[in-house]
Amino acid sequence: MDKKGPCSIFKFVSKLVSSIEKQVKNGFETKRIKEMSLLYNFCWNENPVVSVTACQGITLLVQNKSLTISEAMSTLITSSSLLSAENISGIINTLINLMLIQIRAELFDKQVYTCPYKTQTYPLHPIVVILKQRPLMWRDVLNHMNAICQHSDKEISNNSLKLLRIVFQFVLQEKNNLPKDCNNQVWNLIVNFFLEDDLVLEIMTSFLSGNGSQILEMDYYLSVLCEAVIRKNIDEMIGVLPLLVCIVIHRLLQFSYTPQSALIILKKLTSLSICSHSTVLMLISHSLTICAAVYLKHLLDFCLWLLQQGQCTLDSIWMCVSAVLPWLVVSSSQMQETVETATKIVSIAKSAKTKPSHLSSLICNRFFPLVMSADQRLVVALHLTKLSETNNEELKSILWLETRSIESFEELHIQYATSLIIGGRQKYLKLAAVSFLSKCNSKFSTHNLTVILYQLAKERIPEMQLGLLNYIPTAALDKENIPVIISVIEALRCSKNNVLKLFSVKLSLKLWIIQEHRYTTLLEQLFQNLQYLTEEDIYEFNVVVAATCKEICNLEPQKHGKELVMQISEIISRCKTCIPCVLALNALIILCKEGVIDVYSVWKHLAPKMCKDKRPTVLDRFCELVGYIAIMANPSADKMDVLIHVVTWLWQNVVSSPHILVVRSSLKTLSKFKVGQIPIKSLPECFRKNIKLPPEMARTPEEAVRKPEDILPFIPGICWLQMLQHIQIEARESAVETIDSWLSAELLT
Repeated sequence: MDKKGPCSIFKFVSKLVSSIEKQVKNGFETKRIKEMSLLYNFCWNENPVVSVTACQGITLLVQNKSLTISEAMSTLITSSSLLSAENISGIINTLINLMLIQIRAELFDKQVYTCPYKTQTYPLHPIVVILKQRPLMWRDVLNHMNAICQHSDKEISNNSLKLLRIVFQFVLQEKNNLPKDCNNQVWNLIVNFFLEDDLVLEIMTSFLSGNGSQILEMDYYLSVLCEAVIRKNIDEMIGVLPLLVCIVIHRLLQFSYTPQSALIILKKLTSLSICSHSTVLMLISHSLTICAAVYLKHLLDFCLWLLQQGQCTLDSIWMCVSAVLPWLVVSSSQMQETVETATKIVSIAKSAKTKPSHLSSLICNRFFPLVMSADQRLVVALHLTKLSETNNEELKSILWLETRSIESFEELHIQYATSLIIGGRQKYLKLAAVSFLSKCNSKFSTHNLTVILYQLAKERIPEMQLGLLNYIPTAALDKENIPVIISVIEALRCSKNNVLKLFSVKLSLKLWIIQEHRYTTLLEQLFQNLQYLTEEDIYEFNVVVAATCKEICNLEPQKHGKELVMQISEIISRCKTCIPCVLALNALIILCKEGVIDVYSVWKHLAPKMCKDKRPTVLDRFCELVGYIAIMANPSADKMDVLIHVVTWLWQNVVSSPHILVVRSSLKTLSKFKVGQIPIKSLPECFRKNIKLPPEMARTPEEAVRKPEDILPFIPGICWLQMLQHIQIEARESAVETIDSWLSAELLT
């Protein structure tokens, strides 16, 4: 048989086919017909003519309804010979013909064709099976696919996408062993025949949302697609494709590949459609932040061209400015042209006007939902574009900034916030944007610091200046920024403006909180020379220093508390106003609570001044401070004297202070002492009238003449009744609470 010519082979196969048909008509099953098995064996023959002719016989049997399509396909694609046969061109041709027969039959019966095949589950697509098991046959398969797409029979060509969609998805979207040439040619075939179908963008977005390392292949696919779309002027695709090109450009830059060809395509697309200009500028502005210097000029040239078209929103323009600011300080002669282009961009931004919205036409594009799944950055950029088009509704932007959680921050969000700061917006929106930036992590610190310093240099509103200055220490999250931050703090300290001098202390505190090793910088600010300050400025300086000392004691009492005690004491001694003293006393309270300093020593040092003080808020804090004496275990004799002095002073406040705050604070502090620690002598006289010794302590005349307050080891209950009678009405509730706390403590012992 192998040595016979084509004519003889055909005659032999025809006889086999005729014999099979007769036996089928006589009721025999094809599985039991010997000629059927022989015909199948010939399909795998090494002689190509024998194989092709035998496969033709299979097709004839199907056409004559002597063999079902499913049986023929199943037998051919499940045969072990599929893996080993040298020549399977005939098999491929037969499988294709059988699928075409199936299309015609289904159209005849149902008027609509639905592809029944799958790539992973039964029934498997015959072409997919071939490509999986014999990937080197892809050229033969591709020739057949090409022929199907441009078949002379319209029934076939019109349904070619339904038949081949699964094959396209397998080749381009699923893991396989096919060479890249195969993928490229299949993509070209799709673009040539199905350009306006959703499949094109479905596959393209799946590329971009999948393996980012195959970026050069993605660049090629997108280039082929865009050129075809531009050539055929498909408006809806021209509207959305710039978004995908921006994603590809960003990923090219991530791997340090040149974005030039993609930028050329992007320029062509955006020159034909303006609906995506603002979003494109935002996306390219983000790409500027990761762009290597060698490619920067190409991106800036595109941004400059896009700005010159005059269709971008103000926020998107200032996002671009935000991205180029770090390059404006580069002094290298190699970057001269790049810096000049960046300067032109800033100039355009300064004179830019608000533009009407084009986003609605982009959102209404039928392809819009398909491209949004390509990259999360698209979702963010579209949302920011929409937000930027409501630039007259600044409350919406403020609300958006204030409600963003740290976990949801994207880099584009950061750039958008910086655009609000430098873009000439209202003060409250700018301050909200600064607050937003202060939540960012170290990754963005350097860029944000550049933007803040740029705006600070031209800002004239004092409240805004302070808001910008307040952000600067936050940039210390990146240690490389610390020298710049310290230079700003030093400039403030040396300023002739006393408000700025004071602000340097606050900034130093924030810097220390972020970078603990900068404590020396903070100390330098705390111990500034007050020689040239006015009385009002000295007051403000004392407030700032006291508040700073309190914060240091609160955060690191054990480490830095002791070295601040002298400074805190000086504030209490020299300040006649309340706020600095209250803050300083709060700092001492923390140190006593943490056991850093001895509360008895504090009393000895401060009592001469504080016991004469008349300021209620100051006395309130001092009462709480001396309350820590009550919790000292087993005081020594000399400390017992201090304790008695403290208790006596507290009782004196209770009866003589005109300020209810002081009375209540004194009672609250007294409640911390054990009732046994309070001698009767310490009580005011009005609380211990008519006290008598009990009979067992006055048995003799000598005993009876003794004063009860010298003898009694406890306080009689009548004293508490007299206290309630003589105390201010407003303080009686506090007095009852104090007595109740003593009674409760006694019952527990």
